[in-house]
Amino acid sequence: MFLEDPPRDEAVNAIYRDIVEESGYLSNYAKAWAWRPDIWRAFTDARSMATRDIGLNRRELAVVIAAAVSGAADSYCSLAWGTTLSRETDEYVAAGVLSGQTPGELSHREVVLVNWARKVARDASSTSRTDIDELKAVGLSDREIFGISALVAFRMAFSSVNAAVGSRPDLQLSEAAPSEVRDAAVAFGRPVASDRSPIR
Repeated sequence: MFLEDPPRDEAVNAIYRDIVEESGYLSNYAKAWAWRPDIWRAFTDARSMATRDIGLNRRELAVVIAAAVSGAADSYCSLAWGTTLSRETDEYVAAGVLSGQTPGELSHREVVLVNWARKVARDASSTSRTDIDELKAVGLSDREIFGISALVAFRMAFSSVNAAVGSRPDLQLSEAAPSEVRDAAVAFGRPVASDRSPIR
């Protein structure tokens, strides 16, 4: 990371504890976001809200986020969400989504979601009424379409901050990913860290 590590205090330690509890180690991005614990808390609360009541099951959620973060060339989140998607589908489908394809194993609804997520991530001004009509045709309401769009935007904010300050994907994250996902995700964005992240 291009920034120095933040000084440890109660607020920073609380962020570190939460991330270690979730990941099993102190993710590289934690040290960047710990510079502003107030922004981290507000952001993660908003991001969590954006995943609720948007009409997606776990597999569809993974499809949307994997398509969005890979569309933005974010290797960090692509490794994380490509691995999640591989558990919901398989490593070949996940690698295909990360590589910009629309694997045949995806349902029509999932293809529509992939296309929307990529457009929002790459060039939000490129969306059209036709895109909205396609989302509605696969059962999504206006409220859900807004929620999915907000979710993608929050993911883009997270990716942008991490990339801007030089946070590199954790070695542990890369090691846990299927090889197909790893090969697809590290073809763009920041390279994987060469050292293992600490566990505390």
